[in-house]
Amino acid sequence: MKRTSVGFKVGVVLAVLHLCLVFWAYWVCVHSHSSTAGLVYTFFFFLDAPLLLIPFSVFKVLGEVSPLIEFGIFGSALWFLLPWLIDMAFHRIFPKAKTLLRVIVIIVCIPILLVGFVSLSSLGIRQNIRRERPAELKKSLNRTSSDFLTEKVVFQSDRMGGMSGLGRIPSPAAGQKGLAVGIYNQVLFLDENYKEQKRLILSRYGLTTLEPLDADGAGSLRFLAYSYGEGVSLFDAEGEKMWEIVSSEPNSVPIDGACFGDVNGDGKPEFAVYYRYSNGIHLIPAKVAHPLQVFNKK
Repeated sequence: MKRTSVGFKVGVVLAVLHLCLVFWAYWVCVHSHSSTAGLVYTFFFFLDAPLLLIPFSVFKVLGEVSPLIEFGIFGSALWFLLPWLIDMAFHRIFPKAKTLLRVIVIIVCIPILLVGFVSLSSLGIRQNIRRERPAELKKSLNRTSSDFLTEKVVFQSDRMGGMSGLGRIPSPAAGQKGLAVGIYNQVLFLDENYKEQKRLILSRYGLTTLEPLDADGAGSLRFLAYSYGEGVSLFDAEGEKMWEIVSSEPNSVPIDGACFGDVNGDGKPEFAVYYRYSNGIHLIPAKVAHPLQVFNKK
């Protein structure tokens, strides 16, 4: 098979296109300030699915440039070899086939291989998950008497839209123990047996996520709530809003979410409100000066 064969030429074109796509994804990821920038490589999990069968640790040791090696070199080589090998196999079976017919065969085989790669990607992902399980969990899962990861429905929502958040109530907050479940504009308090104890109505607020916490370190129950497209709020144990952070401009970058803890390592907890792309993370002290304080993003 000569290097001037149609399979060789198609392979070179696909490899170059694939390599350019990898460099573009790498540039976007490196220059992005989003915590989810790595999702730009998701497309290659399907396009280069056979590479998922190789242990990720082989490439992980290369650090930040590992996607360039995994997808850029190995992935591009894969897409060079595929049309070349297809053409070689077809030419061996039908040595007198015309160039146009060989091109058609390659074009037909490539989508079929892509469909197979999509199926193979799920297998590769399952292998990676299985490989990353802790040894203790593997040992327990191999026991016939193990009840790990056994599904058991203990609570079902009776509201449209389902549950928006779930968290354990920090004892001794409000003298309660158990779970707090967010359902649209309500908080349900469940005991340790998952029985509903009471409901708290949070007015008109539709909550995307809800986190019960002890914000002052004295066991006072608080709720850190995030509403998609609206902002982040802190409610007290009675459902009264203590403060909120919202966007002051209609077309400004939306808030992605919020969390609570010692983010900057100074030994004191704070609220971290994070934005996508270049807006970064905004820290708010755990204790604010006013009962209701609004922080506007400029």
